[in-house]
Amino acid sequence: MNIIQVAYEPPPNTEGLVLCLGKFDGIHVGHQALLRVAKQYADIGQLAVMTFDPHPLWALKRDPDFQRALTPIREKRRLLEQYGVTRVYEVNFTKEYAQTSPETFVLEHLAALNLKRIVVGEGFNFGKGEGDRWFEPRLPIVRMGKIKMPVPGR
Repeated sequence: MNIIQVAYEPPPNTEGLVLCLGKFDGIHVGHQALLRVAKQYADIGQLAVMTFDPHPLWALKRDPDFQRALTPIREKRRLLEQYGVTRVYEVNFTKEYAQTSPETFVLEHLAALNLKRIVVGEGFNFGKGEGDRWFEPRLPIVRMGKIKMPVPGR
């Protein structure tokens, strides 16, 4: 499994990807549901995950409930690999990164990854603020039916 550390913007990718987006602070029931949905598209691209560490609520608010991940990093990587994930983008989530606009996140960060499908859970924001509302049919990836969202946690 290829681990890619991302300080701000992921490196361009030429291979087709099916991307699961989320905090993935543990591989709980909700994350397992995302991975199962994404695996349904394995015929059109490699399974990848984009995760954010530290947890945004720790990075932004120092909420002690989110100081440590539910699953230690090595165990998380092992579990992701068992689910068939071939690439993990580990985004260093900082206060500065949290300022990324939905437009920048989608049109610059995600667009560079050659995505065939995106799978996200409920409540995921595509950038700062109302990013979930910004993600409208005006984007080609949405018009082409490449977004599977939201995936209920149970």
